[in-house]
Amino acid sequence: MSVVARVLVCVVSSCIVVVGTVMASASAVDVVVEHDRYVGSHAIITSAAVDEASRRDLSSCDGCAWRFAAPCQADSGGNTCTSVIRGCPAGRELLRFWFAPRGRPWEDRGLVCLLGSEIVPVTRLGSDVRDRFERRVPRQNPSCEPESGAVTQLPLVCQSGQPGPAPVWDESLLGVDVRVQSIPVWRWDFDPGARLETTSPGGAYPDMSVTHTYRTSGVRLIRVTTEWRGSYTADGLGPFPLPAIRQVAEIPVIIGQARAVLTRPTCTDPGWQTEGCPAGRMA
Repeated sequence: MSVVARVLVCVVSSCIVVVGTVMASASAVDVVVEHDRYVGSHAIITSAAVDEASRRDLSSCDGCAWRFAAPCQADSGGNTCTSVIRGCPAGRELLRFWFAPRGRPWEDRGLVCLLGSEIVPVTRLGSDVRDRFERRVPRQNPSCEPESGAVTQLPLVCQSGQPGPAPVWDESLLGVDVRVQSIPVWRWDFDPGARLETTSPGGAYPDMSVTHTYRTSGVRLIRVTTEWRGSYTADGLGPFPLPAIRQVAEIPVIIGQARAVLTRPTCTDPGWQTEGCPAGRMA
């Protein structure tokens, strides 16, 4: 025997009313009969009521699904499910935890005491982390030296105008303790086929970590691309990757032709002794 029941389904922060069938008796893996409270795929569970292995499954298992549902209680007719709130501290709700590994049936992982605020979707958290990540990324301010008078056969010294790798930083977002780490990579395109990729932002002379020597004169357009690769952990779970942030800037430079000029050595030139110098004079 079955009856049609209206079931409140909440996907973390929004709810809809759906119509479902409630059976007088159900299979242990038939989650359809439960009153779903929260359903989803990837989420951070901050409650200690859920074991560590399950928390990791919920946060990172691709293709898996989970739901927290109210325990089903039969009334005197044996065919009504009602919400149960008992045995949980601080107003937490007693919920049945179901988990479905990818391509496998639902598993009943028991009852837990949970608050809705202790379920944080990874996609939502990741969006907030990315916003903070973007605000922390320093802008490019590239330059090369010498700014004028650059010539062939002598190295051009360049820098992105950004600091090196940013330190790890900690924040609390959506009630979750988050740790973020970023690793920048710089790519310098000096000429077609002349590319330098490095983890150094470069610097002013005598920093020679980013240099290029041109063999021919002319106007050049140097392009520097900074790619910030990041990841974060949430409540000890992860790491979760962040989409890379790319910045691009161009530096126009004029390269002159270096010329060799012959000069007459003098008595003060190191290693030279010339005609007309005082006897024995060697600079």
